Amino acid sequence: MFQFSIISIQNIGRLDPTRYSNWKRLCRITAWIQRFIDSTRNPTRQNIGPLKPEEYENAELQWIKVAQTQFFWRGKITFE
Repeated sequence: MFQFSIISIQNIGRLDPTRYSNWKRLCRITAWIQRFIDSTRNPTRQNIGPLKPEEYENAELQWIKVAQTQFFWRGKITFE
């Protein structure tokens, strides 16, 4: 299992992935937090009801980007 520090990518903030028991729970909580932030910033666009598949997928992509950034940051390769 990889351990990485969190970079703030689109409102992930200081959410610690090691505190959650599995990937689905981490992504679901991230999606709920993202929904809350979006609803707070734009009250006319409030979502009600269960999470939509797109919200869950966006949360997954955010965590994948965090992991890739942490893993590939040190070995950055430039092509000329």
